[in-house]
Amino acid sequence: MVSKKKGLGVLAMVLVFGMTVAGCDIFTNNNNNNNDDDDYDQDPLAGLAKIDLVGAASLFIAPASARGARNANDRLFKITDEGAVLEVAYEDDDGNPMTVTQAPSSITVLNDDFVVIDFGIPGNAHQNIFLVNSRTGAAYIFPIGIVDNATLNVGMYAGERIAHDDKGNIYFIGNTVGESRAVLIRLAITDPEKVTTTIVTVPGDGVSSFAVDKDGNVAYNGHNSNNNWLARFRYFNGDLEMLSTRDGGFTFWTGFNGKLYYFDFTDTITGTSDSSVIKEILTEPFSVVGYGNNDWKEQVYNGYSTYRGFLRIKTPKRIIAYLQDNMVEVYNEQKNNATAIPLSTFGLASIKLAAVSDDHYFLTGASNSGTASRNVLVKVDPLDNSYVTLLDGGYEISAMTVGSDGSVTFNALRLSPYGQVMGTVSSPDDLKILDVALGSEVTVLERIR
Repeated sequence: MVSKKKGLGVLAMVLVFGMTVAGCDIFTNNNNNNNDDDDYDQDPLAGLAKIDLVGAASLFIAPASARGARNANDRLFKITDEGAVLEVAYEDDDGNPMTVTQAPSSITVLNDDFVVIDFGIPGNAHQNIFLVNSRTGAAYIFPIGIVDNATLNVGMYAGERIAHDDKGNIYFIGNTVGESRAVLIRLAITDPEKVTTTIVTVPGDGVSSFAVDKDGNVAYNGHNSNNNWLARFRYFNGDLEMLSTRDGGFTFWTGFNGKLYYFDFTDTITGTSDSSVIKEILTEPFSVVGYGNNDWKEQVYNGYSTYRGFLRIKTPKRIIAYLQDNMVEVYNEQKNNATAIPLSTFGLASIKLAAVSDDHYFLTGASNSGTASRNVLVKVDPLDNSYVTLLDGGYEISAMTVGSDGSVTFNALRLSPYGQVMGTVSSPDDLKILDVALGSEVTVLERIR
């Protein structure tokens, strides 16, 4: 059961695989008036009905002033397409301005229409988490905590964070009331006040990595109730298959064809030969086959078969897996093979952050020439891996996001004049510093459209 707030009523959440309540009110707009709870007056967000995201291109969380203490004084801000920075306003169900003193802690973009904003402890599956329409700002109680990758072992977490199938369902790793482990959750939003959720994972399994194919079949790894590593494939209808595994797990991803793939370095570890370290999962009938060759695997194997993330470029179609110190182009529409990409190709010694637009990808990290601590931002053309340096030193970027048009919004420590800044850059001669005073780096920066 979910804790009651004023206007929430008693919400039943059925979250076991194969048992969902079609149209159940597990999300409710926080603005009805039919329940007076004893703890209503103690809830700083009771009655919240709108979080004004209208006109926002990106959102970030930071202290309300340059002198504010981080976390306790954090506030939610939006950046418009014109580059204006505004603190987000709140309204109650009567449309009146509402003062919110509770600090936000995370922002998760579910799709083009909805984001989840958490005003509680990250990963906590209790109150003060809201599903928000990113176009209208309408806010609904969201009694599920989405597990951010920062809360997991970064060395082990990879694969998809938010995934979708062709049926319109959304998948994420989350915490629910009554669950002690992070589980894989399937969410269907046909109406924000009448949605359904399903726990996809086997009872007792904790998930660290997953991916979803176009039909809603999932592959995931993590630990079972005995704390042993496992990897499973689960059909949308609930049928199960086991994947061979080892301690450390796998990294899964979804191809442009809607199928599932993963790295398996088991044969590299044992010294046996194998045709490929990339595996493709076939569903009818179930089987696992090799993909591509293995002439690059010794370059990228680092003791774990997990990657920090994946870059998906729409034009030309590319999927690139990256770690701090290496990259692998796992899909190239011009060739049926995988290729390692040395970071020296872009003048980098290491990668700190990566992001994509529709037709380029962007890397920030340490340069491999000149001053060892010089941080750069490069824009890469995936067609031939040519690149342009957008920022060549002077900024230590801690967060960034990219629009479909290739405009980069970033938070960085500017070395001269010294201080935290928010900025945008789309070409080497088009750097703009936004009008906002920051006392520390932002907690979260997300592009919502």
